[in-house]
Amino acid sequence: FNKNDVQTEEDLVKGIGFHYVKTNQTRHRVPVDEQVDTFIQTLLSIPENSWVHMHCSAGQGRTSIGMVCYDILKNGNRVSLEGIVKRQHILGSEALFDTQVWETGTYSKEMLETRKHFIQLFYKYINDPKGFGYQSWTKWRKTHKGEIGTWGV
Repeated sequence: FNKNDVQTEEDLVKGIGFHYVKTNQTRHRVPVDEQVDTFIQTLLSIPENSWVHMHCSAGQGRTSIGMVCYDILKNGNRVSLEGIVKRQHILGSEALFDTQVWETGTYSKEMLETRKHFIQLFYKYINDPKGFGYQSWTKWRKTHKGEIGTWGV
C-alpha cells in the first residue's frame, strides 16, 4: 500500500476527464429546499447528451430519489409519474411508491410516506405552469404549504 496511490473520489473522477459535483443529503431524509434548488441548477448546467452518474454511500434511497427527480426533470412533461417511478425501479432504483416497511429495513412508515410525497410534489412542481421555469422550488413550496406538510428533517 502506497499512500501516494490513494485518491479522493473527486480527484479520481476529474483525473480521467470528467466533471464532479458533490451534494450532501441526510440519509433517510428527503432533500431540504435549498438542496432541491441546487440539484435542479446542477442538472440544468449539464450539457445535452452527457452521461450522469449518481450514487450515495448506500446506493439505494438517496440515489433513487436523485434518479427519479432527474427523470422527472427531463421527461415529466411527457411521461406519467407512475411510469417514471416504475421505469427507474426496473432500472435498479428503489420502488419509491412502495411504502410497506421491510422487516429488515431501516426506513419507518413515516419516512417512506414522506419520500413518496416528496416525489409526487416534485412532479407537480415540474408540471405546474407557475412552478419549474417560473420560480424556484423553494418559492413554489412556500405557496403550497398546505399540500406539503413536514419533511421529517
